[in-house]
Amino acid sequence: LAEQNVHATMPSGSTMTGPQAEYLRPVTPIRKIARLNAIQRPTFTLVQKDSTGKQLDPATLLADRVSVVDDTVYYAGGNVDITRPDMHATSDSAYMNETRQYGRLLKRPQIEGRDQKQERQFILRGKVIDLFSNNRQLERVLSVDSAQAVSGDLDLKSDSIDLRITENKLSRAQSWGPSGARAISPTQTITADSLDVLMPSQRVREVHAINRA
Repeated sequence: LAEQNVHATMPSGSTMTGPQAEYLRPVTPIRKIARLNAIQRPTFTLVQKDSTGKQLDPATLLADRVSVVDDTVYYAGGNVDITRPDMHATSDSAYMNETRQYGRLLKRPQIEGRDQKQERQFILRGKVIDLFSNNRQLERVLSVDSAQAVSGDLDLKSDSIDLRITENKLSRAQSWGPSGARAISPTQTITADSLDVLMPSQRVREVHAINRA
């Protein structure tokens, strides 16, 4: 148990700073996997590497409390704030699996995606948001229940929204649910049971509306 000005370095190279941390080492048969518990709003700097092993810009995780299992799985609770070069996310709770490159945000989550030039951003909200990355680049974001996606050319609302991302820009948005879907662009509004919006480089090109269009 470490207290006051704690600094921890994990095997992956990721680090933690904060006022208090507890390390539980593997001891058979009590536990097989190491665990690190940090409270009082610690800051985690997560090392990011691509498939070739090249080190990328790190990600930052802040929360009121964080538990790390085996240096790969993160459970965060209370005013969660996650920053990566391609996005900024906030929520009340979060689960992150660095090996699977998957994350889930719960309770008032919001994702702000952005390209490197900070020119074309998008925002996604909902009650539950799942994030899927490949080679440390965000490629899919799924929002369930009261979902809303906003970009420069589109304001999309529905029960569920599935966004596909190419080179940090929206390339496709699909929405569906019992309450239907509504897409508002600068020139028109389209409603239907479900919508499929094709938007290469985050510019709306086609909108397919299905049932009650």
